[in-house]
Amino acid sequence: MAHRFRIPASPRRAAARCVGLLVAVSLLAACGSSQGAEPASPDDPVKVKVGVVPAAPAAAIYLGEEKGFFTDAGVDLKTSPAQTGAAVVASLLNGELDSGYISSVVAVQAMVKGVPIQFAAGGDSVPTDPSRRMYGGVVVREDSPVRAPEDLAGRTVAVNALQGVDHLAALAMVDKAGGDSAKVKFVEVPYPEQASALRAGRVDAVAGTDPFYSQALKQGGRSVGKLLEALGPGALVSGYVVTKQYAAKHQEEVKRFAEGMSQSSSHAMDHDGQVRKAIQAHTEIPADIVAGMNLPTFEPKLDTEAVQTVIDLMVTYKFIDEPIDAQQAVAGAGR
Repeated sequence: MAHRFRIPASPRRAAARCVGLLVAVSLLAACGSSQGAEPASPDDPVKVKVGVVPAAPAAAIYLGEEKGFFTDAGVDLKTSPAQTGAAVVASLLNGELDSGYISSVVAVQAMVKGVPIQFAAGGDSVPTDPSRRMYGGVVVREDSPVRAPEDLAGRTVAVNALQGVDHLAALAMVDKAGGDSAKVKFVEVPYPEQASALRAGRVDAVAGTDPFYSQALKQGGRSVGKLLEALGPGALVSGYVVTKQYAAKHQEEVKRFAEGMSQSSSHAMDHDGQVRKAIQAHTEIPADIVAGMNLPTFEPKLDTEAVQTVIDLMVTYKFIDEPIDAQQAVAGAGR
């Protein structure tokens, strides 16, 4: 049965603000977590409860649930709607969830601050196939003199969350186009307010993803550049995380969940029509936007290189002070 709920106004924004709070939560969770149950028997289905923020890249998990891929992998899956990535991590730490969907940038920021989480499976990534277009981009007013990313120097650009994944991608986008990202002023504007801020002239450009990117275009905007592609081919945009404690004590659950996600993501990549139906069933993105939007590139196999690409870029733009080893950021990578 479809979970019908409203898209959070700014999940990445809220998540970015709450990362620090999660450090304190993690200390409490270390004492009170209920994730110490006995490991699963290899012959029995494992129960895995996953928190999912309603976004297009999460369509694969719902499609996999519908098609029985998790059942095939020996997983009794239960998905639970979540409002933000920060809420997902808090629920992981107190044992209410086993895994959860989150932005790669927010996850890495949490890891650096000491929150004991690791990636268990991929969500979506930047395409390695140049013919596959990524969702989202940068929009300016139709009469703007800005024609390309490098023209954003000296301009004000709205992002949903400062030091979120859109902000990171926008910085890289400007520099890769030959511009100077240091001369761009970024301001935090929630997704639903970006189009009106652009029309009113409060910002010169908005950087975002669907449905808000497509809505800004429909309301008279003009695209001047791709966004998330600037993270680099194959870079992880979002994924599913677990706590380190859960990963250590429930290796069978993590393994089977990753297998189910891999099957689900592979199927999603080959069935665009089914993905669009899943997005419509589990989000409130308008049908006309779902029909025309570029779909995510789902990540069937999570590898450390996809995570390291994001980590290194975060160091370059000082989102984090020091790099962390992606081997430590991915559950089971060191085994």
